[in-house]
Amino acid sequence: DLCDIYQIFNEPNNPVFAYLPKAELYDAVGRASRVIKRRIPAAEILINFLTHLPNWQRSATDLLANTGSAVDIVAFDHYPGTWSLSRDPGWSDLIDVASEIRHARAGSVWAGRKLAIIETGYSTNLAHLRNEKTQAEFFSSLHTVVESFDDALGSSGLKLLGVFEICDEDSNVLLDPEAHFGILTSTFKRKMSFQTVAQLCATT
Repeated sequence: DLCDIYQIFNEPNNPVFAYLPKAELYDAVGRASRVIKRRIPAAEILINFLTHLPNWQRSATDLLANTGSAVDIVAFDHYPGTWSLSRDPGWSDLIDVASEIRHARAGSVWAGRKLAIIETGYSTNLAHLRNEKTQAEFFSSLHTVVESFDDALGSSGLKLLGVFEICDEDSNVLLDPEAHFGILTSTFKRKMSFQTVAQLCATT
């Protein structure tokens, strides 16, 4: 009962994590929400989707349409420049979602929802393409991105903004982006972006 927000599925639109057929997924979401809210009525239920996979927006709206009021917070995992398969992996699509939530009318699947970015970050795994300098630039621009979300959402703003991984898991795995998202190295050396993220946390 010390938790306010419960994430009950991770990226159900990602083939790696989509282990339930859609009908079973929708049923499980409803059941989980009811179990948690019986125990903690004020709890908020969150599900996050990975952006810029095929039909990623449709995956979110279909789940919301089929689970009623079970989900309170619709969250997205967005990695422009690293995991995104899109040619234009900026933030505009998600800011459009934010605007749709703010102006949703009764009957819309977005009505009454809150928005979160539960995972974002930038890998430093390719020295000539993705490195500490470009990672720091990514986080420097994130402050402006948050302001754009605030403008789109109005007084509610983003519910959460999560920076994915603080420390590199294994600095020897050169080609694996997953091992180089941290703002600290595996030996806890601060990367260029460390101070930028600290300032972002202090002002967001």
